[in-house]
Amino acid sequence: MMLKKGAWLAVLTASAVWTVQAELMMTPWGEKVTDDNAWRQYPRPQMVRENWTCLNGAWDYAITPITNTFVRPTKWDGKIRVPFALEAPLSGCGGRLLQPGEYLWSTRELTLDPMPGERILLHFGAVDFRAHVYLGHDEVASTPHDSGQLPFTVDLTPYAKKGVNTLTVQVWD
Repeated sequence: MMLKKGAWLAVLTASAVWTVQAELMMTPWGEKVTDDNAWRQYPRPQMVRENWTCLNGAWDYAITPITNTFVRPTKWDGKIRVPFALEAPLSGCGGRLLQPGEYLWSTRELTLDPMPGERILLHFGAVDFRAHVYLGHDEVASTPHDSGQLPFTVDLTPYAKKGVNTLTVQVWD
């Protein structure tokens, strides 16, 4: 039986069933990523500073419904590997998709040592859409833009306490 090109494509299209594959395609590099080695290089090698801390690695995370208030979670859903997006296999979150009516919260402790005359700056390479940043119980900043993948910097100096501080980021995608 002879089919015209268009007819053959129609037969293939009608019989094709597409499903999401559960298997993850991991590169040799991806297989070696751990919480301890996830992107440890200084982001701008030509401008390396002596005193800097990489915050990539394991953070606690939670997903909450969007409400009229930013109520921080009291229970965390698990660990997310920063800097990877929630949906990325390397995040360790199993490919969970953030829905339009949900916030993603992530938190971790960091040790700070404020020194007179020095600033403590927190650099975000990118946050998709909108974020609020908390140090301890204080909201210290929110994204200066409502768009995706733009960097911004937060000055933590006025809020930093000597010793262990809790950094929390709430994101709306």
